[in-house]
Amino acid sequence: MNVIELEKGFVLNDNHLIKEEAIEKGFKLAHEVEETDTYFTDKDKEFVRTRTCLRIRRIDSNYMERTYKAKSSQDTERYGKKEVNIQIKPTDYEDLVTVLSGLGYIKYVEFTKYRKVYSKKENNVEYN
Repeated sequence: MNVIELEKGFVLNDNHLIKEEAIEKGFKLAHEVEETDTYFTDKDKEFVRTRTCLRIRRIDSNYMERTYKAKSSQDTERYGKKEVNIQIKPTDYEDLVTVLSGLGYIKYVEFTKYRKVYSKKENNVEYN
């Protein structure tokens, strides 16, 4: 699936305040997930320098996708970044890591995060 990701970072001192504000604006808790992300880079670590993303994401042990996002530039950082996601069976994780390693990619970081996703649909646009 191809999507365009629009992302904006904020400093948040109290996560309860943003949750309350989101609920006041009509956002509802859509779901909670556990995501484990494994990021890969090339042998020269150019992906790290250019913020190119080659990632495997496992979600709640029952869904997995491989993601590619092209390198960042001023234009893409300001407006969005094309993201290509390919769904893969979670049981194929080790095989995919083996293939990527065989192609010369290096696993450089892995972490697990827990998300509460609030969502609102307005004028055929979904906000999360």
